[in-house]
Formats: sequence, structure tokens, C-alpha cells
Amino acid sequence: QDLRRDLILPRWGMSKGKLPIYLIESQNRQELAGTFMRFQEYYESPEFAGKYFTTEDFLAWYTQKDKKATYHKDWAGFNVPSHVFKPFFDGNFDPLTDKENKLLNLFRGIEGDYYVIGITKSDFDWIETLKHELAHGMFFCDKSYRDDILSCIADLSPNPARSVLKKMGYGPNVIDDEINAYILTEPETMAGTQSISLSNSKNIQEKLDRVFEKHFAFSMGGADGSDLVKNIVEVAL
Repeated sequence: QDLRRDLILPRWGMSKGKLPIYLIESQNRQELAGTFMRFQEYYESPEFAGKYFTTEDFLAWYTQKDKKATYHKDWAGFNVPSHVFKPFFDGNFDPLTDKENKLLNLFRGIEGDYYVIGITKSDFDWIETLKHELAHGMFFCDKSYRDDILSCIADLSPNPARSVLKKMGYGPNVIDDEINAYILTEPETMAGTQSISLSNSKNIQEKLDRVFEKHFAFSMGGADGSDLVKNIVEVAL
């Protein structure tokens, strides 16, 4: 598939340009995790972010707590900005797996900034996962939106949520992005950690959704799967 022809996200009713976000769809969680794991962990792992590592190195670290290979069960969606691919293209992660090569080859030769998100529709709640990952993509691709969200988060100061996200395994470089994605699309998750009350989480969600709607002309909370998918460049693995 020649993705250079499709490097667009339709306008969501906006008059300004289009956001370069791709949705990668895998058949199941095992395939999805096997495709994205090292890209994702190079981007945001508290242990491996910014480092070169093998699949074996990462899994040995990840499974040391309970000695079980649960990665594909723990993570339903993935999101990586285009700059993450560079060291993989440069050979710093060789040997690549077949799944990693397959993903990289889709974007080989494409220039400029773009964002890649991954889900599987075999999950019963894939719509919520898609919303979450799409929130990451929009946060990355639209500077004006990102600046407004960061300003909103700074005003609201959800510090307990920061601590919980660090415990969940997110690196410090993505905490504000994760606060945006979690509270905007699934406030119940943050409330379930008992770090923040459900009423407060939903109050923050309403404020973030107003910012989202101002920039993209629709409410993330009110969107359904068909609305989201029909406006995204989909790539089936």
C-alpha cells in the first residue's frame, strides 16, 4: 500500500489543513503487541525510553515481577510519533522482527512528521481504545490544540493522576499526553485508581472535551466508532 497518497486525516470540519495520522489494525492483540512493542517502549518506557534494546531484554525486564508474558494482555492500543522510527530505520535495533519490518516498510521514504496508532477490532471495547489513541495523535499533530490542552491541565493540576500514570509504567515524557488521553476518553479509569474522584475526573473531562471540540468541531465523548474510522487512514496488517 502506498501510504504517501493517503497521508491525510480529513478535516473534521476544520478550515485549516489535515492531520497526518494513520490507524494500523491488527487481527488480534498478540499480533498488535508483537508489531508495536519495541517502538512503543523506546518512546515511553520508564526503563527503556531512548535506549537501544532487544526484544529479549525488554521481556526479561517486563516479566520479572510475576514471571508471566502478559504484555499483549496489558496493552490494547499503541501510539508512536514518526521520529520514533528513525533509529529502527538506521539499524540500531537490528535484527528486526518480521512484524517490525512490516510496519517500518509501510512508512519507508515518507518524510515529515506523522503519527501512527494501533488497535485491534477483535477487542470488545475497541472504540474506546481508538478514541484514546486518536487523542494522542491529535495532541502530537496539532500544536495549537496541544498548547490549549497543556494550559488546561496546568490550571487543573491533576497531580494524583500523574503519580498513578507513572506507576502504570509511563515515562515522564508522556505524562501530560496520557492525562489528556485518559481523562478525555476514559475518566472512569483514572477514578478507578482512586487517585482522583469520579466527579472530579468527569469535571476535568468536560473541560478537556470543550477544548477538543473547539479545535476539531466534534465532541470526543459523543463520537462513535463509525464516525472515527471513516475519517482515518486505515491500514490492515
